[in-house]
Amino acid sequence: MDLILSSDGGASWNFIGNSIHVDNHAAAFLPGSNTTIFSGNDGGIFASPDQGNDWTDQNNTLSISQLYRVANAATDPNIIYMGVQDNSTFSYTNGNWDSHIGGDGQQCLIDYTDPNIIYGSYQNGVIEKSTNGGAFFNQINPNVNGSWTTPYVMDPANHLILYAGYAQIYKTVDGGSNWNTISRALTHDSALAVSLAVAPSNSNFIYAATIDSIYMTPNGGTSWKNIHFGLPALSITKIAISNTNPGKIWVTLSGYYAGNKVYTSADSGSTWTNISGTLPNIPVDCIVYENGTSDGLYIGTDFGVYYTDASMSDWIPFNSGLPNVIVNDLEIQYGSRKLRAGTYGRGLWESDLYSPAGIQNFNSQSELQTQLFPNTSNGSFTILLNSNTSGNAAIEVFNVRGEKVYDGVVLLNQSHFFDFRGFCEGLYVMQIKTGSAMKSERFVVVK
Repeated sequence: MDLILSSDGGASWNFIGNSIHVDNHAAAFLPGSNTTIFSGNDGGIFASPDQGNDWTDQNNTLSISQLYRVANAATDPNIIYMGVQDNSTFSYTNGNWDSHIGGDGQQCLIDYTDPNIIYGSYQNGVIEKSTNGGAFFNQINPNVNGSWTTPYVMDPANHLILYAGYAQIYKTVDGGSNWNTISRALTHDSALAVSLAVAPSNSNFIYAATIDSIYMTPNGGTSWKNIHFGLPALSITKIAISNTNPGKIWVTLSGYYAGNKVYTSADSGSTWTNISGTLPNIPVDCIVYENGTSDGLYIGTDFGVYYTDASMSDWIPFNSGLPNVIVNDLEIQYGSRKLRAGTYGRGLWESDLYSPAGIQNFNSQSELQTQLFPNTSNGSFTILLNSNTSGNAAIEVFNVRGEKVYDGVVLLNQSHFFDFRGFCEGLYVMQIKTGSAMKSERFVVVK
């Protein structure tokens, strides 16, 4: 799909789009001009004033990227990586955009202990790694081919352990230097993995899905079981796992079969329950579980985002301000309490996490003022809670993976000393709640 030009009625042709994207889909002259030409391609829109000798990018204000996957830095809400259709892997770091690796950007990961360690990939399972904040990447994947968007995940308990899904499941214990298989071929016809998940509460529980089957191991890969029985014969898109129960899982399904969109199991897939409710008859492309909640779930569909939790009997739209667009990936950045959506055609979007009806954020100037000092400490600090009301406040603390590591109750309008010296180094979020309002504070523990 190169761009070529003839100036003699087609007798001869010359390439004119060497400096723009190779996948050109449309071209047009400016009305009334025989020199100014526009190209519409997989890189956006480009313009040339001289029949293709020189080109300028016209994409500065366009939000049209087609994202496959999104990755947050757990320790820094201002670092995001995205796999972009036909446009490599993009990074957003403190307001600056950059591109990396090449190809069709796919799955990406950021080490939850160090945002300078980044994994990116392109089509069919080529994985690359950077240890210097994205300045350089080196290929690390096993020498096999995967699906178009090959899944790979980081062990929630050990950042050096990664799992990657090809026709078999591969594991590395040294950040990608060496890989070993922990499964046989998932199916007799060597179907490729499309989704992979490791239980946050017990990383021996691993779930892997091909397009039409799902498997699990409770022992780190020693034995695998096909758990697809009870699910409809539809394409599986994504797997989510409770952060407290390794046997409680959800799967999303593609296709246009009404009432067959999301299923859950409380027993590692031995039995399944349809929780599709009244979701519209459109494909469901992804799902993410909100740690520290009563089974809070967000799904991305071909028509936006929906939410439910254990207190609800059905799904509700979670689309305020979001275009009507395919949502390929959802990620939660717990430090900033943001949900991020990678869309296929409208770029990256973010929203505050769902708040139950009646639960509002404190107005920090009138309802609750907090002082946490020192903010960076060895885990010993004081927080002062000044409120225009009296009574108690519930305190919950979450680590960067969204795991609740503390809860308790304190009195408002008093100072309180906390001793978290036993906590690991890193960023934590403290949620302060009353019966009708909530506020978050972040603090850092260093040794």
